[in-house]
Amino acid sequence: MEAGYGVTPLHRVAREGNSDEMLRLLQAGISPNIRDRKAKTPLHEACSHGHVTCATLLLEYGGLVSAHKTNGFTPLHYAAVGGHEAIVQLLLSRGMDPNEGDYKGERPLHLAARAGAVGVIHTLLLNGADVSMRTHNGRTCVHTAALNCHEEALRVLLSAGADASIADNGGSFPIHEAATGGNVECMDLLLSAGVNLEVRDGCGCTPLHHAARAGCSAAVEWLVEKGVNLEAQDTNGSTALYWAASKGRLEVVKFLLHAGADACTSNKHRSALHVSAGGTSYVVKVMALILYFSSQDLENVCFLNAFGL
Repeated sequence: MEAGYGVTPLHRVAREGNSDEMLRLLQAGISPNIRDRKAKTPLHEACSHGHVTCATLLLEYGGLVSAHKTNGFTPLHYAAVGGHEAIVQLLLSRGMDPNEGDYKGERPLHLAARAGAVGVIHTLLLNGADVSMRTHNGRTCVHTAALNCHEEALRVLLSAGADASIADNGGSFPIHEAATGGNVECMDLLLSAGVNLEVRDGCGCTPLHHAARAGCSAAVEWLVEKGVNLEAQDTNGSTALYWAASKGRLEVVKFLLHAGADACTSNKHRSALHVSAGGTSYVVKVMALILYFSSQDLENVCFLNAFGL
């Protein structure tokens, strides 16, 4: 047993895929359901690493197909996030519930979406996985696929009837996640599914705010080409330009200014110009100059105020 972790020889051979040694241990009477200090069984290990023969042996010797680790992960969770389609098939054939959640309410379908494991997604859906299941935070598998930029996984989920217009508990929609991830293909898929490109999250941010704050130039350009409002303000009055400036997103700032964004639009406290002028790094100072020379106000009152002149 490994000190501190409770890992047994059976755990080790399951992780390594050593089926011969596993068979010897099982025949010697070692329980297939022995757990380490995080309640992980040898079946968790075999499924995590995609070892079909070892997983089959453990099940034949009485391994619990639905054993939960301390974080709620079942062997199916591990197989799903690892993209191990054959293991997923095996577990489902032994009666594993495809909609079993972990302690966050994440189902195997959420994890397959996170990994972009399209084959696993297909298998889960064919075996009764509910595409509408939500985590305890209200997130769907569409949120997960969009955030992680897995367009093919997203395409499969939408084709299976997943709703692209459901907000999580914080008010975030999949289009916000796709904008944060910067994946234009995912955003295009969501638009085709009928999402609103101006939709607000719980803080009043639009997809443009999210893309600008994350510095995702391609997503910003795509949204602007679609005609979104450059001057949309969140609940604090901040525009996408403000967020780009505050995060040092130089290329996004230049693009938004070229597209006509107003450098002097203020939130409750400051404008994008103020926040750039107040920065210390070289990039933010350059941004302040870009904002200054882009201003259409010849008096440049906004610029003077920003620098305290």
